[in-house]
Amino acid sequence: MERLGLKKNFISEKFKSIFLVSTLSMLVEYIVMLSDNVIAGNLVGERAVAAITLVGPAFSISVFFAFLVSQGTIILMAFAVGEGDREKANRYFSQGLILCFAVGAGLTVLFLLFREEVFRLGHVSQEVAAYAAQYYRYLCFIPLLQALNALFYGVVLNEGGERICMISSAAQVSGNIAMSLLLCSQMGVAGVSLASVLSNVLADAILCLQFFQKQNQLRFTWYCRLRSVLSMLKYSVNDSFRYLYLAAFQVSLNLFLVYRFGDNALITAAVILNLLNLMLSAFDGIGEGMQVLVNVYRGEKNQRGIFRSMRLGIFVSAAEGLAVTAALLLLSGQIPRLFGVKEGALLSQTQTAVCIYALSAVFISIGILLSAYYCFIDEIKLSLALSFLLLLFFPILCAVVFGGLWGLTGVWIGLAISSAAALAAGFLLVGGKCRDGKKVFPLLLDQEVLENQAAFDVPGTQDGVMELVGLLGRELTERGAQVRTKFRIELITEETGMLAVGKNPEHDFRIEASLLFDDGVTLVLRDNGQNYDVTEENKDLTSMQEYAADRIIGSHKEKKYMLTSGYNRTVFRF
Repeated sequence: MERLGLKKNFISEKFKSIFLVSTLSMLVEYIVMLSDNVIAGNLVGERAVAAITLVGPAFSISVFFAFLVSQGTIILMAFAVGEGDREKANRYFSQGLILCFAVGAGLTVLFLLFREEVFRLGHVSQEVAAYAAQYYRYLCFIPLLQALNALFYGVVLNEGGERICMISSAAQVSGNIAMSLLLCSQMGVAGVSLASVLSNVLADAILCLQFFQKQNQLRFTWYCRLRSVLSMLKYSVNDSFRYLYLAAFQVSLNLFLVYRFGDNALITAAVILNLLNLMLSAFDGIGEGMQVLVNVYRGEKNQRGIFRSMRLGIFVSAAEGLAVTAALLLLSGQIPRLFGVKEGALLSQTQTAVCIYALSAVFISIGILLSAYYCFIDEIKLSLALSFLLLLFFPILCAVVFGGLWGLTGVWIGLAISSAAALAAGFLLVGGKCRDGKKVFPLLLDQEVLENQAAFDVPGTQDGVMELVGLLGRELTERGAQVRTKFRIELITEETGMLAVGKNPEHDFRIEASLLFDDGVTLVLRDNGQNYDVTEENKDLTSMQEYAADRIIGSHKEKKYMLTSGYNRTVFRF
């Protein structure tokens, strides 16, 4: 079985180019909520942090609807791009945009109509309830902005606009912190929520710059079909329901803590819930990065590419989980102080809770990646089940059971144990689907199809191209391919590769070749060098190499080039 790890290849290079951007994207909402808590806690008081925790479920519901529209749209667009159908991708984008406006506006109206019920909870002091009402004053206008942000960010990232996404995220975070500090000093907790709204407006405006880029391929057209909407919802359920589960968990935990231990427990809970949101946001970045890779590979029916991508994803998930655990343990004494918890028994209790909960990071990281992955490959029920076990069922069950045994400390022990229990239960469900030996555990790829595919990766140099030609030739010979087919594949690979090397004399890039065997052979060549369509007819030829490549590639009928997530991808059918 091939080793991938962090070895330099096309997949790892593409993943690295979007990993930081996608992680930052997922962290933005967390950082916004964290800065709200930190600024309110230090400028207003720890009771304001408890109030923001009460409003948290409403925020999660808003994110739920934002992802309900955006994530399915992004996945369907990636499928369409993988199939080479740009018009279909633009139809999906247009439909998603229309639904964002409809859902966002409708949710804002509902938030306004039911504003009193959102933060009303028994056994909460009048001071906490008053702060909650202030924070909610402007937050109810955020659903439309969040929906547009989630859609634009994912679409722009899929289109290769990593730089615009990075600028948008940085502007949203820095803008939210600066405006929160300014407005909180003038308006109190209400100023913090107003800053969140304004920073979302700024981020959305920056993302719209993608539509004015020279290579922009996004086009709006009036399109909305029921069947297409249902397909979109199918792929959205994992990410969106995750936030619904999170909202239900927060409400359930808040109720349990308030009735069992009093509203002082909400302060420690606010810290733990923020850590959970940190983990979900950080680990979601891996899933977003994998989404760009996996869905394109799936669109071209390339299970070998999916397998290689997910091996890398699981490796990074485990490593990032360990890093988060180490960081939280190291900073456990400082984290409570960020939320205004500075002394006494509450400080000691919160520090202990942080240390205990930090141990769950690795299990949450792998669980979040796999639940997203199962959605990508159409295992929707399994995806929902794993998210449900990880974010709602086992956390509440373990918190109540261990809390009943060992008091408030037992609650945090239960929450830490719940992630490992949920992942173990999820693996049992996956194992049941692999018992006949036809599926690869835990990725559920078809074993027979996987064995009939091969992938090779080389540096973008003349020597690398010749090495790739040799690897393809040996693979084709071992599989008994016809001599003529073998010769054509070697020739086209050499000419395409050498052309890419010539176009990138000073650029370090990678070339990947995939062979997909069925009733014929499909060759997929991709590289992350300068964008160039090798199949374009009537183009200006500036060298003998370009002329030779044009004649050889042009003579092959079944071929298609498509700029995909910022890289070159050409498919040849033999």
